[in-house]
Amino acid sequence: MTSRKAVSVLLAVLVATALAIALTGCTGPGTPGTGGGTGSTTTIVEKDFRFSPSSVSVQIGDTVVFDNQDTVPHHVVVGTADLGEQQPGKSVSWTADANGTFPLKCLIHASMMGQVTVGSSGSAPSAPVATSTPPSTGGY
Repeated sequence: MTSRKAVSVLLAVLVATALAIALTGCTGPGTPGTGGGTGSTTTIVEKDFRFSPSSVSVQIGDTVVFDNQDTVPHHVVVGTADLGEQQPGKSVSWTADANGTFPLKCLIHASMMGQVTVGSSGSAPSAPVATSTPPSTGGY
């Protein structure tokens, strides 16, 4: 392979890699306060004095909405975040800003418990990808 062709192939690989990163919105491992999650919304319904589902898994930047479908108020707490009293038919929300497992409870109804897990516990950040090494020209 000629030197010019090798440079063209390398340039094409780098452009394709940059395009793939741009299209997927890859920003690297998420850290508190910087996003890194999907920004999606998960809803937990409060009905019959239960959280349904009682356990959810989300990523940093995701929002959990608590929808009170009971006929009585609830007072939702996620971890140490007190979302306040919530009247029937109303919703409150919480946005995940750190990895971990957070207990979920209603301060009015002690039997209402659950948990929100943010991120995957024990996972290490992915290794950086080397892009500065040109492809081998042997065998072309």
